[in-house]
Amino acid sequence: RWGYQSGRPKISSTGDACGCVKTTEWKHYVENLRNYAEKRAAYLKKAMPETLTGTLTITGSGDMENYTEQNMAPWYPIRDQILRLQLPEGLTSIGSLAFYECRELTAVTIPSTVTTIGSYAFAKCSDMGLLNLGSGVKNIGESAFSDCYTLAALSLPGGVQRLGAKAFYRCESIPTVHVPAGVTYIGMSAFGYCKKMVSADIQANISVIPEYLFF
Repeated sequence: RWGYQSGRPKISSTGDACGCVKTTEWKHYVENLRNYAEKRAAYLKKAMPETLTGTLTITGSGDMENYTEQNMAPWYPIRDQILRLQLPEGLTSIGSLAFYECRELTAVTIPSTVTTIGSYAFAKCSDMGLLNLGSGVKNIGESAFSDCYTLAALSLPGGVQRLGAKAFYRCESIPTVHVPAGVTYIGMSAFGYCKKMVSADIQANISVIPEYLFF
């Protein structure tokens, strides 16, 4: 069972304030999505203190839930108030879209127990300048760190095996990258539009350079 804290309260991330959008008709989709957002915001307002500390603390162990555009993480409505993130040892995966668009988040440390970072997990965390990937990380999903414009350095742990398509796309401030020999798969445009990159050491065990790797 997963939970999170912002300030003092602990709220289960598995609880749902309303149903997911199911209709395929665009008008009804927009209306239902608006209702979802309003209900979720009201739910969080009651459950959380007016003055937030800026720190989001994740609790629990095992695999984190994968989120979708129709069912975003419960802290998504307050994402612009999240300045710091605390992830526990014992966490084994970070869910897809888990911290998507947390634009004020400045630094992230991934625990050594995490093996998988899901698709778009930290995409568009535009102020994240520091990333410490734990030694256990093996799989980095599609666009996991795309559009992290201020990320100033990248050190991939030696145990990494897979880099998804656009994993670090538009990480415009990364100057160098070393891809270790244990990597057996690199997706298209994994380092596309990394404008300040001046050197890349690719030791990966792959037979073909992926399409648009740096473009």
